[in-house]
Amino acid sequence: MTTQGSRQLESQGVAGVKISGGPPKQRYFTPSGEEVFAVPAKRGYQVKDPATGKVLRQGQRDANLDKGWTLTMPTELKIHCTGCRKYHDTQEEVVECLRLRAINAAKWEARASTDASGPSTDTEGRLDKLEEGLSDIKDDIKTLLQLQLGAKNG
Repeated sequence: MTTQGSRQLESQGVAGVKISGGPPKQRYFTPSGEEVFAVPAKRGYQVKDPATGKVLRQGQRDANLDKGWTLTMPTELKIHCTGCRKYHDTQEEVVECLRLRAINAAKWEARASTDASGPSTDTEGRLDKLEEGLSDIKDDIKTLLQLQLGAKNG
């Protein structure tokens, strides 16, 4: 069913979206033309003069509009990309976005598999040096404790 058809049914009272209770919801439109009912995300803002620090403007804005949503139906519809969950102008851009995401995922997968194969020889050597240093520290602490106990008993 198209959005125009659902609006016609809604206006006739046959199949409307009944929102009751809770905070009031606003109707937004995505760049692809879908209707979204959401609570307005009001955020306060201030614009200050950097030189004097004086407030030039202040007010409230709706952060839902930052998502690309609009209060009116867009005249030029965009395509929703399942890869980046954003909107693109053409199908070719969506295909390119998905291709780049697949390449990036393959790179990360290759990197993860090399990291999961175990520590490198460099890491093993550094761990051996660390263990040697730790055993030296333990020996020094034992010696200091023995000297301290010998001084108390003697």
